[in-house]
Parts: sequence; structure tokens; C-alpha cells
Amino acid sequence: MANKKLAWLFVLTALLLALVASPALAQDDAQTMADDAYDVYLDGDLDGALEMLEEALALDTDNAYVLSTRGEIYRDIGEYELALDDLNASLELEETAFALASRGDVYVALDEFDKALDDLNTAINMEPEYPFALRVRGDLYRLLDEAELALDDLNAALELEPESAFALATRGDVYLSTGDLEQALSDFDAALELSPEYAFALRGRAEVYRQLEEYDEALLNVNAALELDPESAYGLETRGDIYLNLGEDEKAFDDLNAALELDPERSFALERRGELYRSMGEYELALDDLNAALEIDPERDYALRSRGDVYFQQGEYDAALDDLNAALEIFPESFFGLMVRGEVYLALEEYDSAVEDFDAALDIIPDDVYVLTQRAKAYIGLDDCESAQNDIDTILELDEENPDVEDLAAECSQSSK
Repeated sequence: MANKKLAWLFVLTALLLALVASPALAQDDAQTMADDAYDVYLDGDLDGALEMLEEALALDTDNAYVLSTRGEIYRDIGEYELALDDLNASLELEETAFALASRGDVYVALDEFDKALDDLNTAINMEPEYPFALRVRGDLYRLLDEAELALDDLNAALELEPESAFALATRGDVYLSTGDLEQALSDFDAALELSPEYAFALRGRAEVYRQLEEYDEALLNVNAALELDPESAYGLETRGDIYLNLGEDEKAFDDLNAALELDPERSFALERRGELYRSMGEYELALDDLNAALEIDPERDYALRSRGDVYFQQGEYDAALDDLNAALEIFPESFFGLMVRGEVYLALEEYDSAVEDFDAALDIIPDDVYVLTQRAKAYIGLDDCESAQNDIDTILELDEENPDVEDLAAECSQSSK
């Protein structure tokens, strides 16, 4: 009898141990399956990975780790609503830095920046040396135009993971926004060594070369980027501007129109198309685009200069001066802005102001025949034929057959009588 009781005691103990161990084993098995599923996803089998995760959740329905893993995969493929469903469910069960950082990245993609920053701050407070969270917060600060904060996070992330193409390209874009073209180019080069088909880095490097006026290199990079991502409005407007600078107006129009079909609110594309219309003498169309660009971003000095010239060509001198003054406050060393404002002053017979602007323009490009011609006219207006003659002589040294010289000399001779 005692032996039977002892045997039943052993059986009951074994059953109790099995019941206790079963959830733990199921949890371990589910998590192992989730890790295997993520490896399968990285190998390119999305459907297989999702099936494995479904099986894992069948083993353990409320497994936060499995839910966050599936949420991360949905985030990576751009299924943001599905990602949020899984990540929210995971975080209700267990708050982890991984799930918070992933959800923060989803919020970045959805332009919900306040929510993103809350999640990323919490994740980094939990794990201060979490490279993914630092990279994503650095990218968020980039989007918020907080360059110093962005650099702090991206530098920290790259100290932990020096070969992150994402962090390098993002930091390159921050340097680009601050005008540090050399450092930007270095980061884009490094990112593309790690990931040669990284469209974001190719577009960024194209923009660096565009600003350096190395248009062949710029075109090479932006073409490669657009092969990978044909519907990038940023890539299309960049190439449109490159074509504009190369004098290929038809190609420029095609790209700028395509960019604006994708995103009608792109101020850069509107500005550049407005500039094309201005150069063609299509002033009303130019004004439509330039006005639209300046409604979006009133501080665009290029658009202000272009619109100022349109107003000048239309004889609206007060409006022209308003725009040119505003543009030159933003960028005082614009040759074009100084030249056009000088022309406005010349038309208004404000010769001293005209000479001052033409002087400043010639400090930037000393041998510009057109500006020398305009300054000579201003000197004639001031009855300063000696200075006008000096400009006439310089024009003849640069262009012996200049058609304006004879008229200028005649005006000067008549003015001195």
C-alpha cells in the first residue's frame, strides 16, 4: 500500500513538472523558431519566414519576442500598419528596446515624429549603446534639421558599428545639408563601398557632385540611383537640374515634370522649372512656378533672384528690387543677383547704386563683358567718361569685335560735350 501511494506521488509530481515546464518549453521553442524565421527572411524567403512565425505564435500566442520579430519584418518591407499591430501587441506584453526602436522607425516612416522620438528616447535610455536605435534617432534628427543632434547619434552608432552603410549615408546627408561637401562625399563613398546599389547614397553623392559643378560625375551617380529607384522625386529633380546646367533643356523639363507629378510640393523642382521658363522668356509660366516654390519655402534665394529678374524684364522695378534685396540678404555673393539688381538701378537711373552692384559682381567674375558694359553705361549716366572709357578699353581687350563698344564710345563722347 505504501509503495502504491509512493508510485502515485511520483506520477503526480511528474505531471505537475510537465505542466510547469510546458509553457516554458513552448516559449523557448517559439523564440527559436522566430530566430530561424528571421534568418529565412534574410535569405530572401519572406513567405517562408511569415509561415514559420505563424507556427511559432501557434505554440505561444502571447510571445512578445515572436510578435516583435514579425513586426520588424513588416517594418522592413514597408508594411507599416501590420508592423504597428505586432509591435504594439509585443510592447503590451513586454517593453523591450528592440520593439521600441522598431516602432520608432515605423513612426519615422509615417512622419509621426513626436511618437518616434518618444519611442527612440525610451529605447536608448534602456540600452544607451544600441546602434539601431541611435541610427534611427540620428536619421530622425536629420529630418528635423537638427544637424548637431543627428551627428551626435550617428557618430555614436558608427563607433559601435563602423560598417553601417545606413549610418554612413545618413551622416553624409547631414554633412551635405551643412555644406561640408568634402565630408559628405567621404561618407557617401564609404557607404557605397559597403553597399554599391544603395540608391539613397548614390543620390546623395550625385547631389555633392552637382554642387561641385562636376556634372558628368553627378549624372553618372543619379542615373545609377534612378535605375534602382525610378520614382524618386529627389533623384529626378536632381537630374533635371544637372541637365539644366548642361544646357539640355528638353531633358531637364522631362525630369522636372516627372518629379512634380510624383510630388507637386517640391520647391526645388518648381524653382528649377521656373528658371527654365525664365530663360526661355516664358515669364508668366515662370512666375507660376517661382511663386509656388516661394509659397512652400520663402527663403529660397535662387527663386527670389529668378523672380526678381522676371519682374525686371516685365518693367516691375519695385517688385524686382524687393525680391533681389531679399535674395542678396540670404546670399550676398550671388553674381547673378548683383548683376540684375545693378540693371534695375540702371533702369531707374540710380547710377551710383548701379555702379556699386556692378563693382561687387565684377569682384566675383572680373572679366564679365556684359557687366563691364552695364557699368560703362552707369558711368556715362554719372558723366564719368574716364571710368567708362576704362571699361570700354577692358571690353575691347576681352572682345575686339564687341558690337556695343562703338555705341558706348559715342554716348561717352556726347555726354562729355
